[in-house]
Amino acid sequence: MTASNPNVDEIRKAIEKAAGEIGELKKQREAINADIASKIEKLEALGINRHAFRFAMKYLDSNDATREGFDIGYQLSREALGVAIQGDMFQDLDKVKAKGGSDAEEE
Repeated sequence: MTASNPNVDEIRKAIEKAAGEIGELKKQREAINADIASKIEKLEALGINRHAFRFAMKYLDSNDATREGFDIGYQLSREALGVAIQGDMFQDLDKVKAKGGSDAEEE
């Protein structure tokens, strides 16, 4: 492509337009990311680990086949590494809720 190409001006205009639009999208993304971070901080204040929440959101976005493969692999990996999932942990929490208490009251 050379300066004598009649399409050069059109290409330059397209580049300028795209650069401006991308700049605006980046500003929007910054605002959206700040909103997301704020929501996650509120969950952290409630005791929810941000990595666990982000992971759960990623899991939510995956398809059924991916979830199934992940679940099997994760379960087996945790067991093999000696850090099995505490299945009864949530049952105990439900019992405490049913009594109208908190974890501290249960201990």
